[in-house]
Amino acid sequence: MPRLDDIPEHEPIERPFTMFLYNTRLVLTVSWTALVLLAFWSTGASSGFSLILLAVAAILPPIVMLALWNDGPPQTIAEVIHDAEGKR
Repeated sequence: MPRLDDIPEHEPIERPFTMFLYNTRLVLTVSWTALVLLAFWSTGASSGFSLILLAVAAILPPIVMLALWNDGPPQTIAEVIHDAEGKR
């Protein structure tokens, strides 16, 4: 029968895609805004209403996307304890 001393400790799960997700949000936001600006520029819209529409179309969807974006599962208790012990 294995003893508790014989069971290896498991390292917490690494989160290698955290930076990738942050960059994905940035790229999607900038791409959407650039696409909307390009569409308005190519149509030659210049009235006051079209400028208000441009601002809403370029800013509102990225704000909603960033507000609803899920950052993944929260840290487990073991990961929190391991991080706290590593900072000592």
